[in-house]
Amino acid sequence: MKQHALGRVVIVGGGLAGLATAAALADTPLEIELYEARRQTGGRTGSFTAAGGGPAVDYCQHVAMGCCTNFLHLLHWAGLEGEFERYERLTFLAAEKPPSSFAPAPWLPPPLHFAPAFSRLHFLTPQERREVRRGLWRLMRMKRVAVDPSRDETFGHWLRRRGQSEPTIAKFWNVVLASALGDHVDRVAIAPARQVFVEGFLRAPGAADVLVPRQPLAELFGRRLPAQLAAAGVRITHGVRVRRCELESSGRFTVHSDAAPATPADDLVLATPWHALPRVLAGSSLAAAVPRLAAIGGFPGSAISGIHLWLDRPLTRLPHAVLIGRMSQWVFRDPCGVESDRDRERDPAAALPEEGYYYQVVVSAAAELRGRPRAAIEEEAVADLRALFPAAGPIRCLQSRVVTDPAAVFSVRPEVEAARPATETAQPGLYLAGDWVQTGWPATMEGAVLSGYRAAAAIRRRHGLPAAVVQPPLAASRLARCLIAP
Repeated sequence: MKQHALGRVVIVGGGLAGLATAAALADTPLEIELYEARRQTGGRTGSFTAAGGGPAVDYCQHVAMGCCTNFLHLLHWAGLEGEFERYERLTFLAAEKPPSSFAPAPWLPPPLHFAPAFSRLHFLTPQERREVRRGLWRLMRMKRVAVDPSRDETFGHWLRRRGQSEPTIAKFWNVVLASALGDHVDRVAIAPARQVFVEGFLRAPGAADVLVPRQPLAELFGRRLPAQLAAAGVRITHGVRVRRCELESSGRFTVHSDAAPATPADDLVLATPWHALPRVLAGSSLAAAVPRLAAIGGFPGSAISGIHLWLDRPLTRLPHAVLIGRMSQWVFRDPCGVESDRDRERDPAAALPEEGYYYQVVVSAAAELRGRPRAAIEEEAVADLRALFPAAGPIRCLQSRVVTDPAAVFSVRPEVEAARPATETAQPGLYLAGDWVQTGWPATMEGAVLSGYRAAAAIRRRHGLPAAVVQPPLAASRLARCLIAP
């Protein structure tokens, strides 16, 4: 811990938001203490080892995009940027259609750089492609201030009012947004949907690049990032649940946990999951500092399933693919074993790995999978892969595991978007962090890190320290600045 600290900051929660807050304060003379109820930090970015052994794999595949400037800044700070593989090309697969390669044209400036790619989406009819172009134009021309989250209008309703047909919504808009927002277009708000398409695809070069971790998330955010924080003087306490937080008459905070004695704090950052926030503030005078606390705790969750398959043969050379018209939405090829997979492809005679060839299928907005037998889910996922990768032959599943988190993300519905809280509260020194805080982003790693950086910036300002920790978005092209409404 730092000697002669300017003050003590206590962070409750060791997910990405809490870790980002600590990282953005690590260079200050503040004493930083972080409490995590689990045995490892990282929150929902966790991993497991299959029953048959082998390397750890993530419960659910997480990806970032090139537009995630704050997340990428955190990776750079921790020396982890080399642990993510960057791809500028997506491949969409639909039965009985040629693969659709989706990549920017380097000779065209944003937002025109994806125009040729949209024309090559073979799973859409010419009329559906025209609808998509018209819808994207309307999103570009919509001003941020025109998006009123208090209006009870979903993005699906917005699309239909602007002439988008049901097949176009099902095959394009919902395919993209189910993965990005974790829910169906008929439930999500307009503003985060616009954020995904405009900031993620249209505004800047490189924004749509996909970044896939090459190491298990538990290794990156449960071991290496905390190690960097500890080296910078941050104290991390694992396995301790914070029970409640109080405001003392002195203006300082007291954090009561399973550990004794209680911890005093000059600044308090609550980086818990949204559904845990009311519990931490229950019976505390601090509850009044968070407007609509009960509504925040009641944000509906949306399920995401990771279907882990170990197959008897290689499936594809593609590192990942988007699957159209199937239960399975994405498939990732051994994301944490890129080099070994490439070695096996160079040597077709290489022996079958003892545990098989690993692939992960991801299903977002997966509420309908809850309660289904694991064997039935596995069977449908394998059937999807057989249909879309016929060249692989009669693949057989050697082992599988289905991991469904019923509250993997909050469902960013119009009423939720309107109730998302700000980072700063009515109580000086009390801050909120988490992907559920109002950042403009949906439930993403970028939103989590941005919320932590904003909390850290507010703390730095409060103590008279330089506060420039929040990273600006990618610089828009000149044409994008002209065409995209502010």
